[in-house]
Amino acid sequence: MRVTPFPKNGLLDPDDKRELDAVDPNYRRLIEGAIADENKKILALDPRRATLARVVHPDRRNDQEANTKVRKFGNVLVFRQEKAREPLSEAYMSNSIRSIGLDERKLKFRGAEVALSPCHVNAMKVVLHLPFRVLAKWDKSFCPLEKTVAQLSTLIGLKYRMSHEDAKALLAEIGGVRFLVRKGSEFIVIPATAISKLDLASGVVRLKLNPELAPYLLDLERDFRKIHECLFKLPTSRAISLYLHLRTFIGTRRSRSVPLKDLRRILQVSNKLLWYDLHKGALDPVVQAVNKNTELVVSYDLERQGGRGQDRARITAVKFKVAERPNTKSKLTFKPLSAQG
Repeated sequence: MRVTPFPKNGLLDPDDKRELDAVDPNYRRLIEGAIADENKKILALDPRRATLARVVHPDRRNDQEANTKVRKFGNVLVFRQEKAREPLSEAYMSNSIRSIGLDERKLKFRGAEVALSPCHVNAMKVVLHLPFRVLAKWDKSFCPLEKTVAQLSTLIGLKYRMSHEDAKALLAEIGGVRFLVRKGSEFIVIPATAISKLDLASGVVRLKLNPELAPYLLDLERDFRKIHECLFKLPTSRAISLYLHLRTFIGTRRSRSVPLKDLRRILQVSNKLLWYDLHKGALDPVVQAVNKNTELVVSYDLERQGGRGQDRARITAVKFKVAERPNTKSKLTFKPLSAQG
């Protein structure tokens, strides 16, 4: 925190450095020289400002002023340098969020159900990195994520640096990602980001969550899930979608039985896909990925229609058995069920 005299023109926009420099030509000199002499006199007469002076950090010539916030104390401006928040090891999300996928122009109406189209795993990972920079209990708004293209490539686990063309394509897809929310009788589709921006000159990417998502990511009191950073090890967006759904079972008495039509929506596969192909090509690989890369231990049983008739063996639902692994380093050997039906 650093203190400099308040300009006569009033409180300036903290994001406009040029206006600040024009009004206060000695701004940089005052920063590099710590507190100005006239401020010392003011602080000596005011106990509250004297307290502020005791917590002033040494000024540095190369501080990034773009992230500086300005607050007014009497006729003194206090410039507080905000550092980029490091990602947390866990994040929180309302259970009202049913799925994450591409925008409403690609919504597929499947009878009474509506499902978002699957997005690329890299777009899914970037979007989910944003809640990991949120303190759900204390934050009142979302902080932007600012990374260079190289840093963003490392963030999502790429072994190469994306080109600007690749970054633009990724941001275009991120701009189309939506959260599908079911809250009581309400059906809501919310864009994931308020802005997806790439500065071609500096190579800096800026992303920020949509403020409309605040009720589902901030100040959560009940009916929410905790997700862990290990989800970024999952290789496909389908595996991430199943992991997000399975986390709703932890710590609740919610039924673990998932009807087949809901399972297709979660795995984002077509209703026309036969059970054998769904089982072998989608469900088993995804469950193996969740068991291998996350803290969850997952298995499942099949529920059949039963009764009499030729449809008695027809599969109607999948019942999951889900638990948190006490030691995340332990490995589980998964034995898939044989394909039936």
